Amino acid sequence: MAGSNSIGLWVDLDWLLGLPLEGPALGTLWAAVRDQLAADPVPSAQSEAARAALEQALARQEFFNLRRRCLGGDWFDGLDQLQALLAEAPKGLETAELAARVGAELVLELHHRLIDDDAPPCPYDGDQRAELLWRAHALLSRLEPLPGPWPERLPVVIEQISRYGALAWMERDGSPARRRAVELLLRLCAVNPEARSWALPAIRERVSAEAQEQARAPDPADTEGLALLLNWIEGLAVVDPPADQALEALRQALLRGRLSLELLQAGGG
Repeated sequence: MAGSNSIGLWVDLDWLLGLPLEGPALGTLWAAVRDQLAADPVPSAQSEAARAALEQALARQEFFNLRRRCLGGDWFDGLDQLQALLAEAPKGLETAELAARVGAELVLELHHRLIDDDAPPCPYDGDQRAELLWRAHALLSRLEPLPGPWPERLPVVIEQISRYGALAWMERDGSPARRRAVELLLRLCAVNPEARSWALPAIRERVSAEAQEQARAPDPADTEGLALLLNWIEGLAVVDPPADQALEALRQALLRGRLSLELLQAGGG
């Protein structure tokens, strides 16, 4: 690992990982050692194990840094970075469990600040609150495939974030707001069947508006818009299954829609 004219120093890995340094300084040291290990032309089993341990330590620290940033009030940038971090599949079961724990903790805290009656006055205006509810929903979607354990309150939190988020985006105009409202309403119907009495008509109204808007669009081959409508219709079929005969007709229509979409995408590529 060291050149012929350099001085090497052996240190115990546990000692290195446990140094009482501030987070950024410790992370810089860990990254430097990891990079040095990776540069070894003939890595040993011990050096590979040490590099893997340092990768895990750096991943853990990154999650904790983002947690600290969000809880300090920087929710928008913090959640953006957390989403980007979760988009890279967490390496190893330990890191995945940490990602799930940190993400769930932040969702619970955001729920408390935005929804709970006993929370301090919300510092965000209506648009910011709607955006944060949407980001909490997006974060939950990222967390779903990760291993638990999950807090017992999480199902209630998911329902309330879906409900309050849907209501917030239903109050806003424009296609982006409509699309977010439909996704949140579909999620709400999936987790709380009792909400379907008012949520399903709201979904159908917005699906119809989206279809009409796309029909008036100058580019009829909007594959993104078609894919969106197909996803919504499939989602509706899950939360509100039609009768057997209608279900078969719907399946055939969706199959034709998917085939048309694939043809349009292949032609565009």
